Amino acid sequence: MQFLVKIFAMILVPVGLVALMLPIPGAFLVLALGITMLIATSEKSRKHIRALRARYTRFNRSMEWLEDRTGERVGAILRQTQPFENDEV
Repeated sequence: MQFLVKIFAMILVPVGLVALMLPIPGAFLVLALGITMLIATSEKSRKHIRALRARYTRFNRSMEWLEDRTGERVGAILRQTQPFENDEV
């Protein structure tokens, strides 16, 4: 089952990225859902997202915005990728 979730998430992320460039409502939510599913199912994805958040301030702010607005369960998954204090920006 986890394999299917990863495959579905890997489809949602590029679809969300393409949809961001088109006038499609909810594109950001599709992208966020894909990222959340990847974070929930893969330690490697968590580490990669954490590194991206440490490097790109705007991406980190977007993820923090999502953490605050997506509810307790999804927010907890997203908070797993918060950069460590000693990570360089």
